[in-house]
Amino acid sequence: MNKEEIVKEADKEHLVRARALLDERLEALDGETTARLRAARRRALGELAPRRRTWMAAGGLAAAAASLLLVVMLWSGGERPAGSPDIFEDLELLSSSEDMEFIEDLDFYLWLDDEQQTG
Repeated sequence: MNKEEIVKEADKEHLVRARALLDERLEALDGETTARLRAARRRALGELAPRRRTWMAAGGLAAAAASLLLVVMLWSGGERPAGSPDIFEDLELLSSSEDMEFIEDLDFYLWLDDEQQTG
């Protein structure tokens, strides 16, 4: 057994003993105290739940709106002006798993492109 496994095993044993002690103490409480503790727990959980649902709904709505905006922007672009770069071609190049040796000679390819356009 390595040191981490020994520590994990000791933590598990500690948790088992702590749970047993807490359960024992809980059984020793009178009915009135137990009822007050349960009521306090329900109030705390009740206050937490609506707040969490509100944030989850707002987050979902924001994500849906952002997705819709992205789709509209990409699909309603219409015709691009001549000479404008195609961002999807660049993304395909960057995401491809092929060897990208051409990047090493990028200056040469830029010069070659300029020569073809002017000559």
